[in-house]
Amino acid sequence: MHIGKRVFLYLTRKKGKNLILCGIFFLISFSVLAGISVFAGASQISKDLRSNIGASFDIRPYEQFVTENGQASSNGTPVIYESAIRQILDVIGTELKTYNTEHQGFAKGQNLSFIAGMGHSEDSNMGEVIAVRDSSLTKTFFNEECRLIEGSHIKPEDKNKVLISKELARENLLSVGDTLRLTHAELGSENGNYIDLIKEKTAFATVEIKGIFEIKNMTDSGLNPTAKKQKI
Repeated sequence: MHIGKRVFLYLTRKKGKNLILCGIFFLISFSVLAGISVFAGASQISKDLRSNIGASFDIRPYEQFVTENGQASSNGTPVIYESAIRQILDVIGTELKTYNTEHQGFAKGQNLSFIAGMGHSEDSNMGEVIAVRDSSLTKTFFNEECRLIEGSHIKPEDKNKVLISKELARENLLSVGDTLRLTHAELGSENGNYIDLIKEKTAFATVEIKGIFEIKNMTDSGLNPTAKKQKI
């Protein structure tokens, strides 16, 4: 007897039992397919959310301490080099859209007057400088604490470009396209006065003002030194 005929006769002999088995098989298949669809949809939604809401994470180096003979000493703060960033990008893959770097320090400027703070003097006339890869990705701009009002943001291809606040621009009659000559500085204190700990200047840079920003809801307790009043 042909196999197809035998299958037909077997199925028709016990219709009720076979209908139940077919129904159970259909429900199981439907449940599996629905689960696969839901999982695929949830994965896509998760990817879309990560892309749309701008999820991010920070990597920060911390000062390293060692203890020897009961005495603690510092090995300094390690530096995150470009090679380490590339390794992180390789691990994460293509889901990471972009990245930014920040490095903070202090600087003085030739013929540049910073906004005077507590204990202001010629020695403490310095400002905080944050070196970035892309200024539009910094938290102050990303969180809309600051807004660019003139010029454009610093981009990865820029060299020796700076953004300054409108208060600093107004204080020194500066505008986009002007240049500044900066040197390194380090904020310290001596006998209750704010001073520059770097007495001998060995590094200088001429930078161009690429943009001017305003600080929203700026508050100042009046206790900040000059170096903490404004950023470049």
